[in-house]
Amino acid sequence: MTKRGTTNKGRIRNGVCGSPNGLKDRTFRAIFEMPVTKYNHNLIKICKAATALGAGGCSTGNGLCGGLIGGIMVIGSKIGRERKDFKDLEGMWKTRDIASKLYDKFTKEYGSGNCRAIQTKLFGRSYNLLDPTDKEAFEKAGGHTDKCTSVVGNASKWTVEILLEQ
Repeated sequence: MTKRGTTNKGRIRNGVCGSPNGLKDRTFRAIFEMPVTKYNHNLIKICKAATALGAGGCSTGNGLCGGLIGGIMVIGSKIGRERKDFKDLEGMWKTRDIASKLYDKFTKEYGSGNCRAIQTKLFGRSYNLLDPTDKEAFEKAGGHTDKCTSVVGNASKWTVEILLEQ
């Protein structure tokens, strides 16, 4: 239970970082606020930097799912190289290998990391979230109520599991 009397899953639905529907933001929140983790560093900066990455990037649906991007960013923020170590190729590959565990688990579950492909799996069609009518239909179909939030919940859970294995 959280301080508001809701579960972490419930918190995911509440949105974060000033965005009520930012799914990658929800991944950060679910991970950074879980009491079993110690990954509360730089949350505000990470959320701010990731603001436009959700819904396949700029809400286009053409890129990776915001939940998956959020998990990859959290892994990178915890395990990735510091600026002083950018020449450390071994550290780069280690981080990518660890993040690949999330990508592999995610794509095994959803068949793809692509936002539109995941929407098609969940809804039977994809939505153009830049079109107000389509965006409204997405919301009415449960986009930010139970469909995409469950994807983000899984991405968050898998991210924490992967980090705890390290």
